[in-house]
Amino acid sequence: MSDKATLVRVFAHELRNTLSPIRSAAQLLRMRQASPEQLDATLKIMERALDSTLATIDRFVDADAVMQGDVALATASHGLAGMVAQAIEQAGEIAKSAGARIRTTVPEDVRVEADAGRTTALIAQLIEQAVAQSAAPADVEITTELKAQEVALAIAYMPSAEAPSPDAMLASFRSTHRGGLGLRVAQRVVELQGGSLTASNESSGRQVLRLQLGRSSADAMASEPSGALRPNGTGAGDDRHGTARPDTGARASAGARDSSQGVPGMRSRILIVDDNAAVRGAYREALEEMGYEVMLAADGEEALRVAESGAPQVALIDIHLPRINGYQVARRLRARHPADRLTLVMLSGMMLDADLVRLSKSAGFDHCLDKGDGPRALDRLLRAS
Repeated sequence: MSDKATLVRVFAHELRNTLSPIRSAAQLLRMRQASPEQLDATLKIMERALDSTLATIDRFVDADAVMQGDVALATASHGLAGMVAQAIEQAGEIAKSAGARIRTTVPEDVRVEADAGRTTALIAQLIEQAVAQSAAPADVEITTELKAQEVALAIAYMPSAEAPSPDAMLASFRSTHRGGLGLRVAQRVVELQGGSLTASNESSGRQVLRLQLGRSSADAMASEPSGALRPNGTGAGDDRHGTARPDTGARASAGARDSSQGVPGMRSRILIVDDNAAVRGAYREALEEMGYEVMLAADGEEALRVAESGAPQVALIDIHLPRINGYQVARRLRARHPADRLTLVMLSGMMLDADLVRLSKSAGFDHCLDKGDGPRALDRLLRAS
């Protein structure tokens, strides 16, 4: 498949993902005799989803221009240490939520020829990639390799067992984080600046993302890496991607029109697994309004922990998750929990063609849902089961 066709498919997936909360919010409004406060909260969900959708469109339009080489880069001489510091700050939320340790030894006097804005964002993306693919706890080391005319920024980490191969990472348009695109686009941005982006395995087992740029003419003499070791981004967050609270309890509405409590044998305790905070929040609001008890997980590892402690009856699982994807989560949950105790439902932002359904069934899923159909589709499915 060509880069163009792959980019279109990824764009379609991301667009459906960002529009999903709007569908959930609309369904929520239909269920409620909404108070002004409830109406305001629901409209805010829809506004955030629309903002996210517009930003997604902008990112993919820019990505298409990048892949075609139809962009103007504002290259100039910039201090590499300053760009790395800004990149670490940009990646701070994801690093904090993962409890990541980020160490740097970038010399203050090294300058490179680069587009500062794009390159800083690109370095932040590489840091986020390293954190997302690391074995826990994430320990990322950023160093420089200096030559007379070039600087290589090396971002090294110990990959988890589920981390993709270096070649797979560089070929992917899918991102490990919200708000960006995969390393295929990042690689093209670097190439347009006359540099390169590579990924490799070391004999020690670590993976290294290596960004190579041209040195500034004012900094042409080679030097050895120096400088103090500066830990950054330590600590653990309460919830990934900015969710307000880790919900393991019910907030069911006593006045819900579609309460599941009266349905004999109804499975009413649902675990939602999605790395998009807007999707999680919108589904929770709507499902709790229907009378379900809802638990949340932002990634596969958290899902496995919550499933053990919270004993859900249904797990609604997105496929594209960091570290452990949805298929792997389903296999692990199915190995631990028989089908009569846990119903697994795949939540997909991609078109539900025959291949996707076949893959989901082989992974242990009982059902597949289109993310664009919203929470009511899950309610109808559970009532019909």
